[in-house]
Amino acid sequence: ELIDQGIEGGELPVEVKTARNELMIRSLNIGDRHILANSEDVIDQLGFKLWQPVLPPVIGGTVETGAASRDGLKKGDLILAIDNQPVSDWSAVVAIVQAHPGQSLLFKIKRELSELELKVTPDSRNQNGNKSGFVGAWQDMPEAVIEKMRTRIDYGFFEAAYKAVEKTWSMSQLTLRVLGKMLLGEAALENISGPITIATYAGITASISLMSYLGFLAIISVSLGVLNLLPVPMLDGGHLFYYLVEIIKGSPVSEKFEEIAQQVGLAILLMLMALAMYNDIQRLMN
Repeated sequence: ELIDQGIEGGELPVEVKTARNELMIRSLNIGDRHILANSEDVIDQLGFKLWQPVLPPVIGGTVETGAASRDGLKKGDLILAIDNQPVSDWSAVVAIVQAHPGQSLLFKIKRELSELELKVTPDSRNQNGNKSGFVGAWQDMPEAVIEKMRTRIDYGFFEAAYKAVEKTWSMSQLTLRVLGKMLLGEAALENISGPITIATYAGITASISLMSYLGFLAIISVSLGVLNLLPVPMLDGGHLFYYLVEIIKGSPVSEKFEEIAQQVGLAILLMLMALAMYNDIQRLMN
């Protein structure tokens, strides 16, 4: 919703609940900044800091190629201290790791009944123009905490069908608007993702819940459906464009025109595929 309303700039109304449990409408002035013009996190650009529950620094999993896995950290490890500095929650771990890219850190951990010390060297990545450390590990999130934070809304059959159509239409519009922003240079080409990123997020959403996974698949399906209907030769939208031209001029397009259009369409698709794969590889390297 923030992206949908925020990409046009201007004033963004945000409904909030105050500390006194009062509902209010705040006006967020986005101005003319283009929040998709770079690869920075949209939430960060809007100035929000998301609330997170205070949880003990227990590792919920590691990326196979990350520093955590490489240097011996495992799922279930409780981090007691880093460089002799005690840590009481996961945010403290993140802060220390981010501040030491490429620098060896001494992790004191508790694994089952034993206490161990491991040297871990965070990898470095560029974050908002600055170098930031990361180890490729995420916190353990107990199911009870997830359930407490989750909001469930149930609809009847007809209302659910209406909501589905409404959401599909909204996602289709958002896809077209983002594409338009890219053509105007107001959205970064880094926003284009390929099969590697799609597979990565499919795995992440599947690990969260079945509903999250199905929701992600729905977003991908709608986006691909919209792209397939664009008037680009070799896509279904290109064939529909030929039919429209035939209706207007009263005769089919010439074979020569269709041949050239097919070559142009193929070139466009190959360039998009190459760009998507390049972005995926860049994300892996970073």
